[in-house]
Amino acid sequence: ICFYSAASGTSVSYLQVSIVQTAGMSSPVKKGGMNAAKLYRQTKNNMQDIKELKGIGDDAFWGAMGLHMLVGDAYINIGVGNSSKPGNMEKAQKLAGLVLKRL
Repeated sequence: ICFYSAASGTSVSYLQVSIVQTAGMSSPVKKGGMNAAKLYRQTKNNMQDIKELKGIGDDAFWGAMGLHMLVGDAYINIGVGNSSKPGNMEKAQKLAGLVLKRL
């Protein structure tokens, strides 16, 4: 998890990027069936009022805590402040482009 406080005068209060990769999980966890894709699906299924997003990673949605993406064997979440604030979804989508280039 990387967390950045915004400088005063910016239009977002913070930026947070978190990445969960199956490769980083311990072997017993992987053998028990948990992996990044399963964590992503469980998170998506447990959220209400999500917005499906197309063209970002393998699957993506906007919901509580920001932009959630499944990319290969990684679950990525990008938060840019209040997820109900107009414009924050677009900001997170732009940041997703930068994140995806660096995977």
